[in-house]
Amino acid sequence: MLGADTNILVRLIVRDDDLQCGMIEELMASERLLVSLSVILETEWVLRSSYRQSRIEIAATLTELTAVESLVFEARGDLLWALDRYAAGADMGDMIHLISNRDMRAFVTLDRKLSVQAGPDTPLPIRTLA
Repeated sequence: MLGADTNILVRLIVRDDDLQCGMIEELMASERLLVSLSVILETEWVLRSSYRQSRIEIAATLTELTAVESLVFEARGDLLWALDRYAAGADMGDMIHLISNRDMRAFVTLDRKLSVQAGPDTPLPIRTLA
């Protein structure tokens, strides 16, 4: 398996360079690519800031990509939860922080909105310091 950079994922999504897309698809025909949570975080930022995509578009596209057989997503189940919360209005970075800390007893924050954005099915308890 190979690790994939953000530019690989972005090219697959925006399809703005036929040559690069062809090289990526050729590689994906013979290799599986790991998509880390940090790559997801950066991809969301690039799609939102450079390509002006909405959170609904971004969440839907990334969710669809999790079904591509040659792409292996780190913490796929948790990522799907994070994408759902992101589509509902949560901050993507915060959701990635939560799933990255899923094995901890709790996630500590000063952000009072985080528990609301994460919803009742958060992967770990959120402890807000008041």
